[in-house]
Amino acid sequence: NTPYFLENNTITPLAMFSGPVFPEWFGAVADGVTDDYAAIQAAIDSRVALGGGVVMFSAKTYLSSSTILWDGAPVQLWGSGSNIQPGAGTTLLFPSGLTGGVRIKNGVNGRGSRSVVQNLRIKGSGVVAVSDADALLGIGCGLLVQANAAQVINVVGEGFEGNGAMLLSGVGVIDVSINANNCYFEHLACYNNLVNGFCAQGLDSNTGTFIKLDC
Repeated sequence: NTPYFLENNTITPLAMFSGPVFPEWFGAVADGVTDDYAAIQAAIDSRVALGGGVVMFSAKTYLSSSTILWDGAPVQLWGSGSNIQPGAGTTLLFPSGLTGGVRIKNGVNGRGSRSVVQNLRIKGSGVVAVSDADALLGIGCGLLVQANAAQVINVVGEGFEGNGAMLLSGVGVIDVSINANNCYFEHLACYNNLVNGFCAQGLDSNTGTFIKLDC
């Protein structure tokens, strides 16, 4: 069942296809009930293996049981809308207890920098708030940006037991020496999170740009 593509007049298997991919091609169901974590992570890992690329999400709800994480290449997650209106757009749904639902890291030699998350809603299942100290480490966070020059555009972070979204650098054992500089946030909305909407923390989270931040 592996898809093949015609790319540059060559029949190309999915693992070598350089264009945008969908988690459904890797087994995602996107019904909001089935755990799509492995499929989403496999789609991201396939783009990392090629040095970067785009993962596209349909206007559906994807349940992920674990943190979606990458640090080996610039990956772009493109949703189909931030789901401000009921029944529209892309929602990534996460359980409580994670250190980031979606987590971007610099990685070795900053390879994860310049990643993008746009046009989707990241929704948590928080009922009890974490402590302020844990929240400052990224525990219970929805979108956790720990990379340089990341872009977050038209994203909603909602319902997490820590911070809805966070810019975090050089804190504790999570990432000792990372930077999170020159990041760009536009139309970020953080609702109903149990500690903060948005939080910037760390030794080197500098020169961020924020346009229409709604928390």
